[in-house]
Amino acid sequence: MAEKLRQKLRQSVTFLPLTDLRYAGKALQGHTWFMSSMYDTHEEGEVQYQQFPSESSKRRVLCLKGKETHDGSWNSYALAWLEALPFNATLLKGLTFVSYNHYNYDNIWHGLSATVPFVAWHIRNGCESPSRWILYHWGELRFKMAPWLRTLIEATFGGAPFIERFERG
Repeated sequence: MAEKLRQKLRQSVTFLPLTDLRYAGKALQGHTWFMSSMYDTHEEGEVQYQQFPSESSKRRVLCLKGKETHDGSWNSYALAWLEALPFNATLLKGLTFVSYNHYNYDNIWHGLSATVPFVAWHIRNGCESPSRWILYHWGELRFKMAPWLRTLIEATFGGAPFIERFERG
């Protein structure tokens, strides 16, 4: 019975678009955009963030699907339990920094607003360095940072960031 239930859970994972174009004109009015349905963790005077697995995700992990660089509505996300990952899923071990940003990582202020809160969180919590970085701009994958931003990341984490391209078999 347990295996049957696990198979049903694997088949029932629902992927939602990273960018839902139905709400393109109402993004700031609380409509569902990437992960807006999840509660952020927020400590007074600190940045908001989400962590997976966590209590708010009901101990589920974040699953990402698609590697579109020109139309974020083709990329999607879902939550799943480790014991019942979707078929053809690849579990990437280690800490992953996922940034979904409406700004460009080449602009000094926009890039800083996307990454400095994570740097501060990392330093404050003394956690491991990220194994990979996943950068989204309007739901579209991005693979580079401006040189000054990359230098800040290298200085903080002791090496160049590995920016995930989802090229594994």
